[in-house]
Amino acid sequence: QAITDAKESNADFAIDLEYAENELKLAQERKIVLQNEIDILKNQINEKRNNLSGRKASLDLLNSLIDNTESSKFLMNDNNWKLTNEKNILGEIVGIDDEFGTAVTAALGDFAHSFVVDNLEDALAGINSLKNSKKGKSGFIIRNSIPEISAPNYDIKNNGAIGWLSEIARVDDVIRHALRGLLGKCAIVENLEIAESLIKQNLVDSTVTLAGEFLNSTGLIKGGSFTKTEGMWVGKKEKIQNITAEIKILNENIAKLQENLNEKTIEISAIDINELNQKVKKIEFQKAEMSKKINQLELKKDTLDNNLIMIEESVLRVQDELAEISDENILTVVVVMTKVVVGTDGESFVVHVEVEADIAVGVAVLPVVGVYGAVHAGAQV
Repeated sequence: QAITDAKESNADFAIDLEYAENELKLAQERKIVLQNEIDILKNQINEKRNNLSGRKASLDLLNSLIDNTESSKFLMNDNNWKLTNEKNILGEIVGIDDEFGTAVTAALGDFAHSFVVDNLEDALAGINSLKNSKKGKSGFIIRNSIPEISAPNYDIKNNGAIGWLSEIARVDDVIRHALRGLLGKCAIVENLEIAESLIKQNLVDSTVTLAGEFLNSTGLIKGGSFTKTEGMWVGKKEKIQNITAEIKILNENIAKLQENLNEKTIEISAIDINELNQKVKKIEFQKAEMSKKINQLELKKDTLDNNLIMIEESVLRVQDELAEISDENILTVVVVMTKVVVGTDGESFVVHVEVEADIAVGVAVLPVVGVYGAVHAGAQV
């Protein structure tokens, strides 16, 4: 029973060991997966932080780009000239793709520096402020005075142009009408060759190349060198809004990634490989000790079994001897007795008496000792 109990315990240890080894293996695999995920998250966070730094730098640059004309700078900071809405300059509110920035700047010319106001009163107030302060002059686009002007009625793209400037620009409907009125049918083109072709065909009122060369149907051409930042302030408002939105999204993404990173860092910290290894070693030791105990018990059992076999063999030999005795049926025993006898005359003499007796053989094993020595084992008197 002891061996059976020990083997059952050892089987339990084997199950526990298999479970512990599997637990260790899964923990090691999970730790590798988590470490890879942590490394990826760190790289993603660093990448987005770099992007964030870049977008913040772009935002700072845009905020630093201002209309440097004296009148514009004065009116922007003039507290006496107050508007119901935010002060806006036309060039800053014309949304445009970066590749068209130089072209739009060249096409708008001085119009780009005009303030957009709601009504004539606001415009006159600005003009008076400039007069009183002697800070130059500025143009004003009055929103409630802009008439509705239809878009050109044909697609200039079919003639090699990129498109109509007034239609490419991202502005509200009122400002779009203003652009149509100020620029007429102005097409953005890739180069002067296409510009001249469109002018000669009387398909456009004016053209502007991506490099900033402006050509109109009256024979006027403007061009020259442009600084890197010259066209950047055009569409400034939209760019600031877009970059601000991008910064917000980047911050949100970084926060989510950081939260995910923190969760995985906590999870990987909770995985104690050393503790699991110790658990496996402990169960291995317990199993080994139980196996040793089983071997000892089995060795003891083998010894007892061998002794039992020897006893059984001895019993068989005795049974064989008894069988032989049974064949003789009667065992005859001769007993000689010696006794000293004293006579009436006082003399003594020795008397020897020899007795012969038949003893029936029984089943019990009982050694009998006689005068002549030991009687066969198994005799019963």
